[in-house]
Amino acid sequence: MMKFKKILIVLFWIAALAGIVTMIVYAGSRYDNVAYKGYSINITASDDTERLISKSDIENIILTRTDSLIGRKFKDIDLVNLEKTLRENVYVNEAEISGDMWGNLQINVKQRKPIARIVNKENEQYYIDDLGGAMPIRPGMPARVIVVNGNISTKYSDFRADTVIQEINAILSCMNAINRDEFLKAQIGQVFIDDNNDFILIPLLGDHTVLLGSPYFADNRLENLKIFYKEGLGVEEWKKSKRIDIRFENQVVVQNKNR
Repeated sequence: MMKFKKILIVLFWIAALAGIVTMIVYAGSRYDNVAYKGYSINITASDDTERLISKSDIENIILTRTDSLIGRKFKDIDLVNLEKTLRENVYVNEAEISGDMWGNLQINVKQRKPIARIVNKENEQYYIDDLGGAMPIRPGMPARVIVVNGNISTKYSDFRADTVIQEINAILSCMNAINRDEFLKAQIGQVFIDDNNDFILIPLLGDHTVLLGSPYFADNRLENLKIFYKEGLGVEEWKKSKRIDIRFENQVVVQNKNR
């Protein structure tokens, strides 16, 4: 009797599994034959002030690739190829397209994150993202990021997917250290690299510069700078300051304008 019950239980689960598979196959078949009706586009960017691609850009990419989607069945739309086409856009990091049983496409695009605007020695300008890749400047849609200029030789055309550019890697290290702190991110407007490859920070407020020196392992030095900004000087002392030197661990040296 017990053995018979076990056989019934096994048969029940086999039947249930078969039913689920049948429903999935049926649903997939219905989905394939659903006619396209419309779409919605969602663009994820780290900040609206850093947006470099618009919904109309996404629409143009899709329409250029497919002519028209109206009335076409999902099975006749190559969603994988559409996703690939969107990912090929220089400002796009990731793209996913999905459809529902009512004929609507959901297009989700994740934009690359610009963290600095590079101005090299030839006055060529481009963005770098948080992974050290390059993006062209887009007229009419400027990203509000820190400007980095001075002793920079790297051209936009020098970037390769399989190549690490030491000069850009140094800039990336500096930018990531600054951007990890919201206070400093709001304070620093520009970074200048001198002929000795020392990094000099130029704040948005005040008439002084900050000598960072090496951009590597800068978190502790920048933390000292933040504490110094908040606790070290009064308003009158700020007016006298010409340069703040934080090149050395646990030291903040202030040079006044009259020196």
